[in-house]
Amino acid sequence: MRPLSILIVGDHDNEYAPHPATRTALIEAAAQRHMRANTRWMGADDLVLYPDTILEAAAVLLPQPGPRCPRLMPEPELALLRMAREKRIPCLALGEAHGLMLIEFARNKLGLTAAGSTLYDDDPRYALITASGAESPRTHGVEIPARMIEVHAAKGAESAASLTIGREWTNTTHGLSSDYAEAFAAAGFSAPLLDADGRPALHILADHPCHIACTWLPLHGVGHAEAHPLVLHWLDAAAARA
Repeated sequence: MRPLSILIVGDHDNEYAPHPATRTALIEAAAQRHMRANTRWMGADDLVLYPDTILEAAAVLLPQPGPRCPRLMPEPELALLRMAREKRIPCLALGEAHGLMLIEFARNKLGLTAAGSTLYDDDPRYALITASGAESPRTHGVEIPARMIEVHAAKGAESAASLTIGREWTNTTHGLSSDYAEAFAAAGFSAPLLDADGRPALHILADHPCHIACTWLPLHGVGHAEAHPLVLHWLDAAAARA
């Protein structure tokens, strides 16, 4: 099998079941493409010490943060996301981590240098990422149970439906504020997939091999007969880079 170096970014929580399962899920998905996934997990402290490690990776994954993740904006992860975007390294951000990809873009491409999220700050200057609809804000240390959502293609973006299977697992409570949706679309960061309430469920950056922010958890289940098409799309981009 062809080896594939994958960098998993975020503070690892061994007691949060999706984190230990992430590596297994990636190995299973890569095997379907006849690849061997060599994974390396790096937390915020590691990123500060070794910021250029990303350049050795074929792809980057930001998994769903654990419930005990510090309620502080992870600036080292934002710096890594900027490098992934500018160096055109395939990158996939999942669950609540999807908001970090949007914040990096807003700060460095849209000029909103104080863009933030109510997930980390009760009153950011630019509340780019906010609690979605009637969803309750997260409480530190309390795990949000996963739930099923319906995902469908936005009008005019039917081709993006191939990246999902219709119903998805998520425990995301925050998403892009509608106040900034037009600015993102105009800058080439589209939202081709929506949930049943019409909120963006997927954000894709144009003119990039694979820079995707996803509100659901395509790696939530392990041991499925087939890997999620979104994960396979990201792995294909990684293989092309490698």
